[in-house]
Amino acid sequence: MSGPGDTNNADTALADAGYSHGLFALGTGAHSIGIVVSASPFFGGSAFIRVDTLTKDNCKNGGWQKIASTPPFKNQGDCVSFVATGGRNLPG
Repeated sequence: MSGPGDTNNADTALADAGYSHGLFALGTGAHSIGIVVSASPFFGGSAFIRVDTLTKDNCKNGGWQKIASTPPFKNQGDCVSFVATGGRNLPG
Protein backbone atom coordinates (compact mmCIF):
# COMPACT_ATOMS: atom_id res chain seq x y z
CA MET A 1 0.00 0.00 0.00
CA SER A 2 1.45 3.37 -0.88
CA GLY A 3 0.54 6.95 -0.24
CA PRO A 4 1.42 10.36 -1.65
CA GLY A 5 4.56 10.68 0.52
CA ASP A 6 5.94 7.19 -0.12
CA THR A 7 9.33 6.88 -1.77
CA ASN A 8 11.82 4.22 -2.73
CA ASN A 9 14.66 6.74 -2.47
CA ALA A 10 16.62 6.90 0.81
CA ASP A 11 17.78 10.50 0.23
CA THR A 12 14.19 11.64 -0.34
CA ALA A 13 13.00 9.87 2.82
CA LEU A 14 15.82 11.32 4.95
CA ALA A 15 15.05 14.85 3.73
CA ASP A 16 11.32 14.49 4.52
CA ALA A 17 10.36 15.37 8.11
CA GLY A 18 7.42 12.96 7.76
CA TYR A 19 9.80 10.00 7.91
CA SER A 20 11.36 8.84 11.16
CA HIS A 21 15.13 9.07 11.15
CA GLY A 22 18.07 9.45 13.47
CA LEU A 23 21.76 10.25 13.56
CA PHE A 24 24.01 8.14 15.73
CA ALA A 25 27.66 8.81 16.50
CA LEU A 26 29.81 5.68 16.37
CA GLY A 27 33.44 5.48 17.31
CA THR A 28 36.00 3.53 15.33
CA GLY A 29 35.78 -0.24 15.17
CA ALA A 30 33.22 -2.86 14.22
CA HIS A 31 29.52 -2.25 14.78
CA SER A 32 26.32 -4.14 14.07
CA ILE A 33 22.77 -3.00 13.48
CA GLY A 34 19.78 -4.99 14.69
CA ILE A 35 16.39 -4.52 13.11
CA VAL A 36 13.14 -5.39 14.83
CA VAL A 37 10.16 -5.71 12.51
CA SER A 38 6.82 -4.82 14.05
CA ALA A 39 3.31 -4.95 12.68
CA SER A 40 2.21 -1.82 10.89
CA PRO A 41 -1.33 -0.51 11.36
CA PHE A 42 -1.11 0.45 7.68
CA PHE A 43 -0.42 -3.12 6.49
CA GLY A 44 3.00 -2.36 5.07
CA GLY A 45 6.09 -0.31 5.39
CA SER A 46 9.67 0.10 4.36
CA ALA A 47 12.95 1.19 5.85
CA PHE A 48 16.30 2.55 4.78
CA ILE A 49 19.63 2.30 6.54
CA ARG A 50 22.50 4.47 5.42
CA VAL A 51 25.87 4.78 7.11
CA ASP A 52 27.72 8.04 6.51
CA THR A 53 30.97 9.37 7.88
CA LEU A 54 30.36 11.92 10.61
CA THR A 55 32.09 15.20 9.77
CA LYS A 56 32.71 18.35 11.77
CA ASP A 57 30.14 20.08 9.52
CA ASN A 58 27.50 17.71 10.95
CA CYS A 59 28.30 19.22 14.38
CA LYS A 60 27.80 22.84 13.30
CA ASN A 61 24.68 25.01 13.55
CA GLY A 62 23.18 22.95 16.37
CA GLY A 63 23.75 19.66 14.55
CA TRP A 64 25.60 18.29 17.59
CA GLN A 65 22.26 18.34 19.46
CA LYS A 66 20.62 16.08 16.84
CA ILE A 67 23.28 13.35 16.94
CA ALA A 68 22.59 10.54 19.40
CA SER A 69 25.61 9.56 21.45
CA THR A 70 26.18 7.99 24.83
CA PRO A 71 26.91 10.09 26.75
CA PRO A 72 25.44 12.98 24.73
CA PHE A 73 27.65 15.69 23.26
CA LYS A 74 27.78 18.62 25.65
CA ASN A 75 28.47 21.24 22.96
CA GLN A 76 29.67 21.74 19.38
CA GLY A 77 33.35 21.52 20.37
CA ASP A 78 32.74 18.17 22.05
CA CYS A 79 31.23 16.85 18.81
CA VAL A 80 34.05 18.26 16.65
CA SER A 81 36.62 16.70 19.00
CA PHE A 82 34.89 13.32 18.63
CA VAL A 83 35.07 13.65 14.84
CA ALA A 84 38.69 14.88 14.82
CA THR A 85 39.88 11.90 16.89
CA GLY A 86 37.88 9.33 14.92
CA GLY A 87 35.68 8.68 17.92
CA ARG A 88 38.53 8.06 20.38
CA ASN A 89 37.69 11.22 22.37
CA LEU A 90 34.32 10.13 23.74
CA PRO A 91 31.43 12.61 24.14
CA GLY A 92 30.74 14.31 27.43
